Amino acid sequence: MYMRDEKLSDICKDRTVLRGDTIVGLGEVRGGRLLARIPGYSGGGGRGGGGGGGGGGGGGGGGGGGGSGGGGGVGGGSGGGDRGGEGGEEIRLAKDRGSQDIIDIFPGGGVDVGVVVAVATTASSRTMESLVSVSGKQIRLFLTILMILVPRLPSAGSTPADIVQRFHDSEVERMNHLVVDKNTGRVYVGAVNRLYQLSPDLNPVVKVVTGPQGDSTVCSMIDCPRETQKKPVDNVNKALVIDYTTTRLISCGILFQGMCTVRNLHNISDVVQEVREAVVANNPTASTVAFIAPGPPNPPVSQVMYVGVTFTGNSPYRSEVPAVSSRSLDKDKMLNIAEAAVTTGTRMYVNSLSRERYPINYIYGFSSGGFSYFLTTQMKNTDTAIYISKLVRVCHDDEHYYSYSEIPINCTSDVKIYNLVQAAYVGKAGSVLAGDLGITAQDDVLFAVFAEGNVTSSDVPKPVSALCVYSLKAIRRKFMTNIQKCFTGEGQRGLEFISPSHKCIST
Repeated sequence: MYMRDEKLSDICKDRTVLRGDTIVGLGEVRGGRLLARIPGYSGGGGRGGGGGGGGGGGGGGGGGGGGSGGGGGVGGGSGGGDRGGEGGEEIRLAKDRGSQDIIDIFPGGGVDVGVVVAVATTASSRTMESLVSVSGKQIRLFLTILMILVPRLPSAGSTPADIVQRFHDSEVERMNHLVVDKNTGRVYVGAVNRLYQLSPDLNPVVKVVTGPQGDSTVCSMIDCPRETQKKPVDNVNKALVIDYTTTRLISCGILFQGMCTVRNLHNISDVVQEVREAVVANNPTASTVAFIAPGPPNPPVSQVMYVGVTFTGNSPYRSEVPAVSSRSLDKDKMLNIAEAAVTTGTRMYVNSLSRERYPINYIYGFSSGGFSYFLTTQMKNTDTAIYISKLVRVCHDDEHYYSYSEIPINCTSDVKIYNLVQAAYVGKAGSVLAGDLGITAQDDVLFAVFAEGNVTSSDVPKPVSALCVYSLKAIRRKFMTNIQKCFTGEGQRGLEFISPSHKCIST
């Protein structure tokens, strides 16, 4: 019988398995392997979200190589709290103790890079080499998670010599996303009203002004009602993604319902295409995660851009924007829904009864083993204010999103449960960690930082966090176990905020 088949990829090949429904997670991904506790962090979301690479490459180069692609140039979702410090923000290039390049966005007057390297290296009394595969940018992006989440630790022996170059624009207070071209080392930065192209050593090459521009939430992507009073609106960058197949940079901002621009990767002032499509969130605080990975119509050859967007409800046009979608990268269909039919397609909506009262915050996105994933924080159900973290998954070759499913995920330490994911990165484990997890050094692992939810406002994290690691092989097994249990009559099919729920039937 199919459901006893241990081939995890078969769930994508057999279209009868889910029949257009979604299985409510019976079991959750619990605990993970705790690598470090991070005191004093009060949450507020990660910085990446809109980053990510193409062709399975991953955000800023890496993404675990081979089968995985990251969905955040420097970590989590593009919403969340502001890390801005004195004098705006800057990009720093540094060398860690192993001479690896580290590039990230820092608040003005923030922590020296060496501090974070020390924290990461001592995370579990092992060397970084044994924890994480040190194939260049992978270690840099893993450290980036800690850079985001530990912005102001006391000095741990770092020296100003760790910083070898800085980039700063006095006109810009906040920089939203950063991606690094894995082939050339060029650095691309998405900020409020600005896009930057930098050399590998952070020398400015091109600066593009993207705002403010006259806009209104009652305007469509194309025009405005005649009586509309436009006002100057800052263009907050919500997604910054490299498409390596066409050597293009895709940047999206909040203006004009969250539209995107395709630019020449060699010169970002050269606009190749403006996409009159609502793709990302249209306000500064709502989350957006975007990354490129295999998808319909012909994966792994064909690539699509996966997008997760928080519903804003501030415009009559927002109901047309899916919560999760796969979007075409073909020139003639650029960022349209990759496959669309009357009632199905590569998209998933929160239903009209729930979307105003059931916000979903997208933190990170990645691709691994024939699936694309999003990490989210959302309410446990539509009747409670308790927030949890979830892994959302869809098969690469699913033209109808019949395989769309979710399971809870958390990080535990003794009796403490860290339930709110703040930032994440998918990469490869080093030799020691791989052995501990019972996997090979070629298998993907998920590193994620979680915070404990505040009792009085459970979507706001307490000032304490933890870093956990999960094997993607174990995560795939948990998804499969839930599906198997549903076919034996356990659990419910359907997520109430998407479609009506009903009991699983034994088959």
